[in-house]
Amino acid sequence: MGSAAGVERESVPTDGLRGWAGVRSTQWVRVGSGVAAVAYLGHLIVCMVSWPAPVGDPWGEAFTFVACSVAFFIAPRHPSLGAGISIASVGAEVYLAAALVQNDWVASMPVLPVVVLAAGLFFGARAVLIASAAAIAIYPVVMFTAGRIGPAAGGLPPQELSRMVVISGALAGTGLMTWFALRSFARLHAEGEERRRLESRLQNAQRLQVVGELAGVAAHDFRNILGVVYNAASLLSTSSDPTARQLGEELLVSARSGQGITKRLLTLARRAEARREVIDVARAVEEIGPLATRLVGPYCTVAIATEGPASAVADPGEMEQVILNLAANARDAMGGGGTVSVRVRGLGKAEADRLGSTLSAPRQVLVEVADHGKGIAPELHEQIFEPFVTTKPRGEGTGLGLATVKSIAVGSGGAVALQSAPGAGASFRVFLPEAVPAPTS
Repeated sequence: MGSAAGVERESVPTDGLRGWAGVRSTQWVRVGSGVAAVAYLGHLIVCMVSWPAPVGDPWGEAFTFVACSVAFFIAPRHPSLGAGISIASVGAEVYLAAALVQNDWVASMPVLPVVVLAAGLFFGARAVLIASAAAIAIYPVVMFTAGRIGPAAGGLPPQELSRMVVISGALAGTGLMTWFALRSFARLHAEGEERRRLESRLQNAQRLQVVGELAGVAAHDFRNILGVVYNAASLLSTSSDPTARQLGEELLVSARSGQGITKRLLTLARRAEARREVIDVARAVEEIGPLATRLVGPYCTVAIATEGPASAVADPGEMEQVILNLAANARDAMGGGGTVSVRVRGLGKAEADRLGSTLSAPRQVLVEVADHGKGIAPELHEQIFEPFVTTKPRGEGTGLGLATVKSIAVGSGGAVALQSAPGAGASFRVFLPEAVPAPTS
């Protein structure tokens, strides 16, 4: 009998062993099919020895031997098909032998519960109940067709009644016990998987906490050093010497860049105190437009579309960080040339859910920054918001931009979503609960 567990690249039930990590369905099917093939080959040899009065059904057993052998060889590529062939062929042969072999007891009948068990192990707990019920229902039909019960046999002979009661009881017991066992094992397996996921999340949170502490300490020290550099650069930029003045201006640009990194680190470490209030996000983004245009450079354009007012509780400075970080990422994704689309509008929960929001607020504010660059691979969608994770080449990104965006959004009671595919660009969406603006006196 073929039975199996754990198929790769197939949709698997949660209540069957093949959905469990670490259990290989291919090997299970091959072992089950191989054992069935060898067993029927052995009985064929017995039939040949006892010829011309073979004990059993040699033609049916020959067919079952061939079917199980085929299942053995196709299992590596098609384990579900292999398991189905083995289970169906063995079950059919058991019924055929029961109908054709006229003796007091059919030795192959006890195999039926094993077939039911094999079906459950591979196809799941629900399948074992279906297989058990089907076997119980089909058995009297087969016996009636073969003339073992019914008018041709004078009703229901005691021998057949006894056989029917025993077989039906064995099938029902096997089905129910296998169903309960598989459900229990599946629940234990799910609890173990959930425990492992929680432990992994805890470890990641602990690592991020350590990184945040280190980032905060490093940012404060770096900010003190930058203060000295910034003051010196300011003095040089006012020098009458053109060379010194140019050097001072270049140092000022570097110092401002360093201050931006420091601010990101402090935000990531949750050391910076945000001043959140009800603001019109649409107006705030429009005011950031000129700065974003300068940031993306001369070969990129920033297209801002707002439908205001769109009020939310946020820090204007943090909103600036969100737009500038996402705009810079969009520019880099497009290779420095193209259009960065920024859109702000209010929307209802149904539309927000469709766009990827996880908030429960009935009205939400959407801040979306989209590009038509190379896109982001699906396997990176969950990791891309983690600190120090970047798709840029080494030395060209800190991996803090998107982590900062997520930190700001979550800190403001919002959420972040990404829609992207390789070659189809990327759309980063920040959702904030919509707030009622304070009345002006």
